[in-house]
Amino acid sequence: MKPIYIVLLLLAAAFHVLYKGTLSFVLLVFLIALPVISGVMLLLEARRMRVTAECEETVTERGKGVSVIIRISNPTVLPIASCGIRVRYKTCFPFEKTVSDKHDIFLPVAPKGSEKAAVRFKAEHCGAIDVSLEKVRVFDFLSLFSVRKKIALKEKIIVIPPACDFDADMETGVVSDSESSSFSQVKSGDDPSEIFRLREYRDGDRMNRIHWKLSSRSTGLIVKELSCPVSSKVLLAADFCGCKSAEDTDRVLDMLSALAAYCLKNGNACTAAAAYSGGMLRTWELSDSCGLCGALADMSEDICRLDFENRISESGADIFKEKFSRIAVAAATVNKAFADELSLLCGESGLTIFCTDKSPENTGGEPLSAEVVYMGNIS
Repeated sequence: MKPIYIVLLLLAAAFHVLYKGTLSFVLLVFLIALPVISGVMLLLEARRMRVTAECEETVTERGKGVSVIIRISNPTVLPIASCGIRVRYKTCFPFEKTVSDKHDIFLPVAPKGSEKAAVRFKAEHCGAIDVSLEKVRVFDFLSLFSVRKKIALKEKIIVIPPACDFDADMETGVVSDSESSSFSQVKSGDDPSEIFRLREYRDGDRMNRIHWKLSSRSTGLIVKELSCPVSSKVLLAADFCGCKSAEDTDRVLDMLSALAAYCLKNGNACTAAAAYSGGMLRTWELSDSCGLCGALADMSEDICRLDFENRISESGADIFKEKFSRIAVAAATVNKAFADELSLLCGESGLTIFCTDKSPENTGGEPLSAEVVYMGNIS
């Protein structure tokens, strides 16, 4: 509209010079006053209009995409010629440069009306997308003036692995654990907090195990067998050493997610663990799908801080020594040194390494000391 207005103003000025009269004068004055009228209307509109924005979801699965919904409300009787909105987003994925880009939207809004627009983002890798409204500007209908509105929107969209089917068998079993509140249904132990069963006395039974009250009512001595506390908890560890790209990192997270979903489906509580740069180990207790989603979101949010240089057995040596019925490690690559070190740390706990690569690395033809399942890409 701006070029058209300038052309009309010049034509009106020429018309007034050539044909002096009331009509040409009124036309010229109107065109000169028009920007003032347009500017006043713009100020009234900009003062009362409302712009809101929100993320459809703050956590989404990789490849699914998520939208930022922008709503513009105009409570005045004046039309808004154009409202320009700039949405800026910045992606953070491992082994890739941070990418910053923008998306511009221009919307007219009718009097007493509202408009809605959606900006959709789709991430190809697990990680984080920072989204912000960088600029909101309202234009008059002549495009001569504009007013900037301050709108606060800074959201972080977390991209997590999609749900994957796990088609490998994994024996979880149980292991003795004196700290557990669950007890074995098939064998006795030394925990006096619960009686496993009652039976007749045998030579060699301890005197303090005799149930004297029941024995007094019976023809023989009755002995208490104490309970055996056990744990069926599974440790799921993610080892990112060996990842060389964002795709490699995605595959390890996919494997961890599939293993956790498999264990939870089979009634096994899990502890998930991942190593971060600086030798820090972080753990999450998983008892349901919500806990799993939260753990994956935490890993994805700080995905660039994961430890891609060192094996998880270095920073997480202590946790492998705890009582778990099964330890499953999702790793990008496996070599003999890594398998031997994990086997030594895990002790009685059953160990399985699920490798996202399709073949062993640097084994020298020797058998590995741990059970290794080469899964490849499961997504």
